[in-house]
Amino acid sequence: MRVLKAACLAVLLAQPALARGGAAAEDPSAYDAAPIIDRAVDELAEMRALIDEMQEVGERDRWLGRSRADVEADLDAHLDDLIAMIVGDTYSEARQRLLRADARIAEIEAEMDQLRVDRLTARPSDEVMTRLDTVLMREHAAGSLEDIEQRLERGADRLGELRRTRAGIERDFVRAMAGEYGIELTQEQARAILYQVNGRSIVEASIAFTVLQQVERRLGEIRTTVTSNDTLRRYYGVAAVMRLVSARLHELHLRDYREVWLPNLAEFEADNAALIEETRALLAEAPDAATAARYAANLEIQEEIAGVVDRYRDLLLGRQALLEERLAAAADDATLAVNTLRTLNQAVVLFDRFAWQQAEFEALMAIENEALIPLEGDDLEGFLDISRALAGS
Repeated sequence: MRVLKAACLAVLLAQPALARGGAAAEDPSAYDAAPIIDRAVDELAEMRALIDEMQEVGERDRWLGRSRADVEADLDAHLDDLIAMIVGDTYSEARQRLLRADARIAEIEAEMDQLRVDRLTARPSDEVMTRLDTVLMREHAAGSLEDIEQRLERGADRLGELRRTRAGIERDFVRAMAGEYGIELTQEQARAILYQVNGRSIVEASIAFTVLQQVERRLGEIRTTVTSNDTLRRYYGVAAVMRLVSARLHELHLRDYREVWLPNLAEFEADNAALIEETRALLAEAPDAATAARYAANLEIQEEIAGVVDRYRDLLLGRQALLEERLAAAADDATLAVNTLRTLNQAVVLFDRFAWQQAEFEALMAIENEALIPLEGDDLEGFLDISRALAGS
């Protein structure tokens, strides 16, 4: 991130406060980029001041003073505000709703399992009816066979309702992505993205680059409507901020891969590996064939989980490598901006070279099945189980 911040210095420090207005007519079918540009306008002066301050402070902390790291943290806070506005909370809200429904489903399933166990020894209601049951006007005695059957039926109804709610959450997410950003997903893709641990970064990257392209399309429209060189230079300041936003988004996502998702998966893998060793030892010492068969069945499941973890890691590492490549490209892009934006004439020439290239960012904007956990098949539940486990880590 430091490379890109330094690279945009010449752009931001040269800009006076950006005036509003000058946008071409709205395209009702496109994402409205005006609020993002307005926010960049509001943030630009403070960001220029922070970048100016960054040149005056040292690398190390100073007594009773601010360090370069302090200033960078303040600048990152501005960028994070812009990122939050760009990516919104469509994904996070849908994922939270989905996981809450999942948690409730798991609770009810556990309750129903216990009821099935209790049913094995339950007696008919007329044999166990108590005075309390009569006073409370219960149809069946609490804990009786009939009572348990009714509770199981109610549980099944609640499960059906929750599963329909869960499917509705997935459909709502599909509609929101299409309606707000023009990003088309199948319901199966939506389910995979909402569950897998790095789904947020996949969705945010797709949303962010879709929005940033709209922002720069709007900046292009503005360029055709203004004649003042000073005004043009101001709008290139906004374009430079968008480069910082791009790099910051990559940086945040890479931090999640390196510090959260991959370490959490490694911890899950280590726990499963320890369990495999324990099961193998117990299998070797099994006192009889029946016990050995049960340990062998457990071991088979644990080894299947280990295989799913390997494939999950490959998904995460592949996406991380793509982000690392794009972050390097973002830094190169900013270096070009600094080299070119030294004079106004160069800045005017720059715009076409400064705009997002669809082909370059297609890998991040497109949501491909290869980046997702399986959409169907025998392995799907294994990936979902690991995703649910990691969601709480």
